[in-house]
Amino acid sequence: MSISSISGSLSQSIQGWLERAQKVQSEFQKLGQDLQAGNLGQAQADFSALSKNISNPLQSNSALAQAFNALGSALQSGDLRAAQKAYGTFQQDLGSKLGGGHAHSPLVSAATIGKMVNLIA
Repeated sequence: MSISSISGSLSQSIQGWLERAQKVQSEFQKLGQDLQAGNLGQAQADFSALSKNISNPLQSNSALAQAFNALGSALQSGDLRAAQKAYGTFQQDLGSKLGGGHAHSPLVSAATIGKMVNLIA
């Protein structure tokens, strides 16, 4: 295998990974916006889409997994206030896992997106 074919393959892998990371980030932000706006039905749809794009479950005993599961449970039960609180907790936990960054910032770096995908995928 030539160096150029390895390079091309690596480039495609990185591009796919970045696209997936950006999609997860976008879905996470949309979920937050819909929760903040009080749009429970759309927030439920957002969470469903986000869950589908996270291919592997979070480690079940982690604080991050517990917060994500609490968010899903609150949305499933239709409890907007609990979902808003769980989203905030998940966002805080994710921010700490990412090294203190804010997961909701529109200017999240590619490295931070990568960390986010590695944590949840």
